[in-house]
Amino acid sequence: MPQSVHRMGGHFFRAGWIEARVLKEPHYIAELLFLFLIYIATALWGLSLHAINGFATLVWPPTGIALAALYLYGYRLWPAVFFGAFLTNLITGAPAGVALGIGLGNGLEALLGAYFLRDVLEINPLLRRLYDSLSFIGTAVAVPILAATIGVGSLTLGGIIPASAFAITWAAWWLGDVLGALILGAFLIRWLAKPYFYRTRAELIEGAAAFALLIGMDTLAVINPSSILSNIPMAYFFIPFLWLSIRGGARGITAASLITAIFVVWGAVAGGSLFANHSAVESLFLAQILIGLLSTIFLIIASAMEERRQSNLAMTQNVDELRKALGKIKRADQAKNEFLAVLAHELRNPLAPLLSSLELFKMQGFGTPEKHRLGEKMEHSIALMSKLLDDLLDVSRVSRKHFKLEKIPVDIGAVVRRSLESVETQTERRGHAVSVSLPQDILWVAADPLRLEQIVVNLLNTAAKYTPPRGTISVSCRQLHKEAVVEVRDTGIGISAERLPHIFEPFQQGPGASGSPREGIGVGLSLTKKLVRLHGGVIEAASEGAGRGSTFTIRLPLSPTPLPASVGHRAREQRPEASSALKVLVVDDNTTAAQALGRLLEVTGYETRIAHTGKSALKTARDFDPHVAIVDIGLPDLDGYGVARQMRGRGFSGALIALTGYGQDEDKAKAFAAGFDHHLTKPAGIADIRAIFGKTVPAERHMV
Repeated sequence: MPQSVHRMGGHFFRAGWIEARVLKEPHYIAELLFLFLIYIATALWGLSLHAINGFATLVWPPTGIALAALYLYGYRLWPAVFFGAFLTNLITGAPAGVALGIGLGNGLEALLGAYFLRDVLEINPLLRRLYDSLSFIGTAVAVPILAATIGVGSLTLGGIIPASAFAITWAAWWLGDVLGALILGAFLIRWLAKPYFYRTRAELIEGAAAFALLIGMDTLAVINPSSILSNIPMAYFFIPFLWLSIRGGARGITAASLITAIFVVWGAVAGGSLFANHSAVESLFLAQILIGLLSTIFLIIASAMEERRQSNLAMTQNVDELRKALGKIKRADQAKNEFLAVLAHELRNPLAPLLSSLELFKMQGFGTPEKHRLGEKMEHSIALMSKLLDDLLDVSRVSRKHFKLEKIPVDIGAVVRRSLESVETQTERRGHAVSVSLPQDILWVAADPLRLEQIVVNLLNTAAKYTPPRGTISVSCRQLHKEAVVEVRDTGIGISAERLPHIFEPFQQGPGASGSPREGIGVGLSLTKKLVRLHGGVIEAASEGAGRGSTFTIRLPLSPTPLPASVGHRAREQRPEASSALKVLVVDDNTTAAQALGRLLEVTGYETRIAHTGKSALKTARDFDPHVAIVDIGLPDLDGYGVARQMRGRGFSGALIALTGYGQDEDKAKAFAAGFDHHLTKPAGIADIRAIFGKTVPAERHMV
């Protein structure tokens, strides 16, 4: 015998064991007595309904009562079932030995059924799952085999019935027990497990209407006004049973089954109802079959519908939880973006005076080669810090749905040439040999020229960073079918097979090349991939392994050759170079930054005034009447947007430049909406500022 069966058998017998101390508990004795009396009363009533051979009846409520009692209130009540069955059969006329056998069979039936439902199948008494209903139905059908076999066997061995009557008696016994469990047992378990329930007024009205219809149809079934319906008795009950199974669940359908069973059994015993043309036993048999089919089919439907409702409710709750989680994520993302913007602003502010002071030193001369070398290092560090901040903000900006590219027809070969010029200093410093292969014909792509150059520069910077000194970097641009293909190949440290699938994930960094310090925060390639996708292209990375170099390939769809007026590199209107005629107002609450920039502009040849608050800026602008005002946004009293609006409102027609640590797209849009002509992100070098001055022509101005 398998060990699991051995363990189950031991557990079953331990479950039925009653300790001596329990027998002294008054409430336990009361429970036993109550179940014992109920069992005998319903048993005698059932045996009075045309019992087969005097001991087997098609209507046997005690099975359902005993099963529900032991399942809900504990196995220790089994003696009430045993003695109830024993005494009932003694009263009926069975010898003591036969009555003892029947009592044993009925007691084991109730104990085994409750054990299977509680400990083996572990059903939920609310019968809200299809599994619970099917398990209960299976137990109600299977366990009575034990009672019928032991009981009818005892009758046969005791000489009460002949062996020839064994089959018919066994069938009646088994069917009566099955129906008792299915109808009364299911009702008691479902209703006693949770007797109290809440329903809305509308639900109570609907339930009353459904049960009123059920009782009406049950009454019609007993009267049976149409002989045609005798052939299709299900027609009387289909609509109310379906209604209650769908809307009332297991609670409604178990009550409906019990009510209908009472009507149908009463009709069969009284000689009326649907089966009036049959004998009393046959009529009762057909009535039990009908009610058994109704209760089984619609209990399954009710459980399936309840399980579906529970699943829908759980799904709705999950959707609500997901919606809340999404809201939290959005708020966290917004907070992250605001944090990054403030962080970038606060980190850029100290860089601005550093860059201005450094450029001022460069103009005045460093004096010695050592100071010049240190100055170059400082300039490189400032540029690197600024780029890191830009990359960090770009990753956040590109991840948001409202990020837009300003696409125009762009010559991708020209973009590659400009990108190479941007990294020329870095490659020369490390002694890299750079080879370039560009197409003879222009390859046009629809792209944002600044973002496309950022893509190529990022790849070139990556190649330079991870290629040892005197290594080789090869750049090619060619047409392949209907795509422009840009390839950056290097002889650097390569990419291991483990890292290659994750190379475009954010914050992924490999070890630096020998002689190269580890720079950056690992967002460059992630940002590059996102920008390439926004252009409708793809990017791929390939490497033969560590120490074997890397290849990054970009594929972008080609666009038709544009008309001359639509080309991205339009000739700009030529403006005269800035001269000392330009008067510049610098507004910044950071005293060090304002003084450093002001001094740098003075050395360059501009007439300069400085203000540290919004109100003082307006007063200085009225008195000084500048050609250009360079205004910080984060001023203590009146922010830069307010300064720009008031200056424009007072008739200022010069150039307004926003110079700020806030560099996201929405910051630029707010600046332009306030009246600024240009937006520069700190730290801005003198070359960036002079490029804007070159577009500004001194004109007559007057502020009121």
